[in-house]
Amino acid sequence: MTKQLVLFGLFCFLLINNLAWAQVPDFQWTRTVVAPGDMFSKDVAVDKAGNVFVTGSYFKSLTLGSIQLIGKTTSNIFLAKYNAAGTLIWARSASSSDIQSFSLAVDAQGNAFVAGWFRTSADFGTSTLAGHGDEHLDAFLAKYDGAGQLQWVQSPDRKEGESRAHAVAVDAAGNAYLTGLAEVVSGFGTARFPAAKTGFFLAKYSPAGQLAWAQVMEDLYTGSDITVDNSGGIYVTVNEASNALTFGATKLGKGRDSDQLLAKFSSSGTPEWARRISSADGIGGIATDAKGRVLLTGTLVADTLRMDGGAPVLKPKERGVVAFLACYGANGTWQWGTTVAGKGDFISGALAVDGTGNSYVAGHLLEEPNDPAAYHTLAVAKNSPDGKLVWTRKVAGKGHGEEVHAVAADQAGSTVVIGKYFGTPTFGATTLPKYTLPSGFQEGCMFVTKLAAASAGKKK
Repeated sequence: MTKQLVLFGLFCFLLINNLAWAQVPDFQWTRTVVAPGDMFSKDVAVDKAGNVFVTGSYFKSLTLGSIQLIGKTTSNIFLAKYNAAGTLIWARSASSSDIQSFSLAVDAQGNAFVAGWFRTSADFGTSTLAGHGDEHLDAFLAKYDGAGQLQWVQSPDRKEGESRAHAVAVDAAGNAYLTGLAEVVSGFGTARFPAAKTGFFLAKYSPAGQLAWAQVMEDLYTGSDITVDNSGGIYVTVNEASNALTFGATKLGKGRDSDQLLAKFSSSGTPEWARRISSADGIGGIATDAKGRVLLTGTLVADTLRMDGGAPVLKPKERGVVAFLACYGANGTWQWGTTVAGKGDFISGALAVDGTGNSYVAGHLLEEPNDPAAYHTLAVAKNSPDGKLVWTRKVAGKGHGEEVHAVAADQAGSTVVIGKYFGTPTFGATTLPKYTLPSGFQEGCMFVTKLAAASAGKKK
């Protein structure tokens, strides 16, 4: 009898624990950003106080709640700050004849760093980048404090050619790391390409905006994403990594044009190791956890994903495209790889990791690709530190055409997702209003939504 009671108690414990594990959080709040023309959401970041920062670009004007930004030209970028409860605190803008913000990071003091590129010149309000007076593009990195005041903005020097910043990350000391693509003789201090060359760059800036060092590598194409671990290790993803090269302790043979690269640099910019990723339709994002591991996500179209040093990741036979999630140790040792399960096809758009090592893959589901009324549904999938699926949360309804552009997570596991939508999607208890774009414009409205950390929602 005693044994039966013990077994019954154990059964109840496991049942209750499993139900708790399977609970899915609710959307806490959702905000919209609208513009009378094309608008692009690009990136999101969360500081240690839970404040939310978002960046993107817009045409002539932009409305964020009670704040309206009026651009000085027809090409403008914005940076906005919300508190943890979703209240808009401030918004800032910069303008050029052609300007884009691509990436955003926040440091431990709540300063925000925005990276992108501009053409000819750029007006940041209290500071202007003169550019080089031609039609080529120039990368920029701007730092704002927590009150929205511009601290500094920098751009690399060059004689000719151009540079484009695609991603920025910040370490614990407030140093910023910038990566992207440079062409011809674009330069970062003494780090320069020889004539008629194009390739990857990585640059470090001090908290005061001074260039500390830079790497330029013509054997690699463009840096697409970047993250920094707690020990100062720098991880970047590189597009079109087909060239044979020696990278630190790694020797890579000739690959395919579609290959991606995950590469690690030391805190001083020395190449340490690289791993090639094949058959991925782009890498949606990378992030590091508290153990110093690096995780990456992307979309798998082929039947098999191959990553250096690891076992092949197989796509389920019944799926057309599927998101994948993989993990390497700080020394480049393969840890695990998996596909992100769920109903229908899942296209990965972004990745974030919380303080306990759980990862969040955000993207959109193609639940019924042949039915336009069930196409492009926003979804977020939480995975445990060993890659096991915990829950998947999606937007209610059909026919909304949501696209995810970025996701961020705080230490406790609350997540913030940004993207665009059409129609009237429902985020928990909030149904967003439909916004009709003027004739000739195609981009939808921007949404900013926060998912709670606690398992207080519906069961999976």
